[in-house]
Amino acid sequence: MDEQIQRLELQILNRPQQTELELTALLTQARQQADIQAEAHALCLMAEGAFFQGNYPAALEWAGHGQALAQQHRLTALEARNHNALSMACWRLGRLPEALDHVRASLALAGDDALARSRALSSAAAIYIELGDHERALENFGQAAELARHSEQPEQAATPMTGTVRAMLHMGRMEALELVPEVRALAEQHGMLWLLCVLSYLEASLLHRLGRPEEGRACAEAGLAQAQQTGNAEAQGFLHQILAELYLASGALEWASAQLEQGGQIARQLNHLQLHCGLESSRAKLHQLNGDHAAALGALHRHIELSQQLHARSHQLHSRTVSQQIEVELLQRAAQHGQCSSELLQANRELQTLQERLSYQASHDSLTGLLNRSAFWTRTQERLRQRLRAACSGVIMAHISHLRSINGARGHAAGDILLQEIAQRFRAELRPGDLVGRLSGDEFMIYLDNLSCPEQLEQEAQRLLRSLVEPLVSGHLVIRPAISLGCAVAPPDGHDLGHLHQCADLALQQAKQQGNNGWVRFQPETGAAELRRQQLREDLRHALERGECELHYQPQFSLPERRLVGVEALLRWRHPQLGTISPAEFIPLAEEGPLILELGAWALREACCQAQTWNFGERKLLMSVNVSVRQFERPDFVPQVEAALAACGLPGGCLILELTETLLHQEAQVGAQTFNELHRLGVHIAIDDFGTGYSNIQLLRHLPFRQLKIDRSFVQDLADGAAGLASAQHFMKVMLNLAHGLGINVVAEGVETQAQFDLLTQLGCDKAQGFLLSPPLPAGELASTFL
Repeated sequence: MDEQIQRLELQILNRPQQTELELTALLTQARQQADIQAEAHALCLMAEGAFFQGNYPAALEWAGHGQALAQQHRLTALEARNHNALSMACWRLGRLPEALDHVRASLALAGDDALARSRALSSAAAIYIELGDHERALENFGQAAELARHSEQPEQAATPMTGTVRAMLHMGRMEALELVPEVRALAEQHGMLWLLCVLSYLEASLLHRLGRPEEGRACAEAGLAQAQQTGNAEAQGFLHQILAELYLASGALEWASAQLEQGGQIARQLNHLQLHCGLESSRAKLHQLNGDHAAALGALHRHIELSQQLHARSHQLHSRTVSQQIEVELLQRAAQHGQCSSELLQANRELQTLQERLSYQASHDSLTGLLNRSAFWTRTQERLRQRLRAACSGVIMAHISHLRSINGARGHAAGDILLQEIAQRFRAELRPGDLVGRLSGDEFMIYLDNLSCPEQLEQEAQRLLRSLVEPLVSGHLVIRPAISLGCAVAPPDGHDLGHLHQCADLALQQAKQQGNNGWVRFQPETGAAELRRQQLREDLRHALERGECELHYQPQFSLPERRLVGVEALLRWRHPQLGTISPAEFIPLAEEGPLILELGAWALREACCQAQTWNFGERKLLMSVNVSVRQFERPDFVPQVEAALAACGLPGGCLILELTETLLHQEAQVGAQTFNELHRLGVHIAIDDFGTGYSNIQLLRHLPFRQLKIDRSFVQDLADGAAGLASAQHFMKVMLNLAHGLGINVVAEGVETQAQFDLLTQLGCDKAQGFLLSPPLPAGELASTFL
């Protein structure tokens, strides 16, 4: 099967249509034989083949399956390549932020693989061209070509070299033509027909700009024959368009018209906006040369609309439309020299319409048609300044929950439909004079003017929620919106929009904590708690760099002799103004974002180095470190553990990683492979807080656990006179028998009384930790007391 994959690798650039059938058969064979690596590789090749044929949605789907499979089974090289295929498909579909995210993921996984890095840098460069950053694109293409030259497949340098020609063409650097022969020779030597089609288009475009239409036509016609041979419909469309431009330059208008017609058929077939845009620009020139200025204006208008769709960012839109306005002015001058006066009137109308559209787009969200953040802020501030002293006004922050999940599960089109529907419902419910704007991807803000009293804002919030809870039905799509609202009132909560926005946002955070489809009005006392949360979250971002974090260590002892067997590392935060912050308060804040990854990595390195400093290897002691869900599910988690051990010289057998029972329940499939890799390092795994989640006995049987920690809530029930003493004893006995039968030792945490200690000893528990034995201690104090 490996030889078959290598053969198809060579074919994919040359005959993607014919190769598709063989790839389908390969994929079926790989699945039948349960060959995961071959399946992930075949999915990647299917994606690349679909991309080369211009079928970008299919490429996105195949690469998505391949990336998920490769990630699940830790096939790093194939995961990187599938991420790269995803980036290229997203690029062609106009989803540039996603494309860049996939490029970053591909680069992160590429490691020292020169060819993988070359592919990712080429993809990044293509995206930078789309964003107008041609200098950066040129730099990335150069790096990609150099990496490919030093890889196992140096011929792959032809792809970034072709990209270099493209970037230079966009920059107007005609010396790009000097690079073409070298790239063409390399592509022809290795039969890269798909690349030759692209190169022919670029070379023809350069020759056209240099005023050499005859040479350009010969080049484009050769490329068109190659594109038809490979079935590359997209390349055919662009070659028809450049041929039309070359015929226009030679005055062969009928030939140009025929090329535009063929290119238009392909553009409609592919629904290719960029191709449509270029064709309409060429069509405008054709009509103008034929003297049909009204038709020229119509084509030019369509070109402007398509250009606006392709370039949503305002500065790009402006730069594209300025040149179109100049062309409109040229048509006006033509009318002044004897053309029909109605054409002049039409040109003026078109220009006025364009200016009005630009003004509208500068103040409105392109997807929902609501005011954008800037316009909403400006108009609301003006309304607040004009507000009568005796009147009340209100603002409502609205958040759509799980929008990212909807986009991921049902596609961005479903998320867009949901946003548009919610915007429409807002408009329908608001009173005349009220304002609504879209502040960000999933947040809206509403301004309600001239309220009779603060309580009326609550009534309006309830009415809005009732209108939003109805499910959205669009074709076969059914989505139930989940909305949270936060409300604030002027003047009680503030006089300007800045204060009102802050109060409404605090109320919104509380509403989201309470669950979906609810609302909260800002209250000073609850707002103070949320303000503290926000301040702590911000301060925590800088706690590590400021040296405010430290580890304390709680000893663990064997029963019954109380011999030290290890310590558990526990994170502590000493806030410079607020003093020591409880982990129960700051750990959940860290877990809301990526900060938990940084804190977890730091704690792991610090604990390993401390264990080595204390000679845990020679003393046969264990260092326990807690691991979050976010850390465990990262593909680089095991390499991170390996690096921490290596940096300190700590043997893997001295480290225990404590994972919560809930994490293991959610990540069972990923956990099995991760456990095997950790086991290879000698690292032990413990289940923390056992008994508090959905206990899965199968996990104990099939995964190599070293230790099980009974949650403190069960230990507390072992106290004298506790209501649940009998059931706690029974549970403890069952867990001890089960764990010992599987060769797993048991640690009881939260031991605070001698009665608990004695009962755990009697039941046969292996280890204990808690305040009876020792509280968590700083490193120096623990060393002087127990080591």
